[in-house]
Amino acid sequence: MKAKRRPDPWDGDDWRRGKLYDNWLTYHSENPHIGQYMERFVRELWRAGFRTYGVREVMGRIRWEIHTATTGRTFKISNNHAAYYARWFMESHPRYGQFFHTRRLGGGKADHVNDV
Repeated sequence: MKAKRRPDPWDGDDWRRGKLYDNWLTYHSENPHIGQYMERFVRELWRAGFRTYGVREVMGRIRWEIHTATTGRTFKISNNHAAYYARWFMESHPRYGQFFHTRRLGGGKADHVNDV
């Protein structure tokens, strides 16, 4: 019997709700360069042969590059934003497929063995 395919947790609008999403959306709107860095670094990883990667590692590289240039509060890029940046990137750039591994948001059981 063929196993059922699980729906992707970032598919559709399911991930676009809640306070953490609202916080990310505000941050993303005020800091468009974060998404631009993400696009740049994923392209570099893709050209190097990576087809999956951890979003936290990419976020760490972004922090390294712009650690004093962002607007915001105490955290320059909150760890809470990583899951939303991963979903935003994959939705905005479908040619990269599921480049970032994701888990169900809200503390649920992981859909994949992942690094978000």
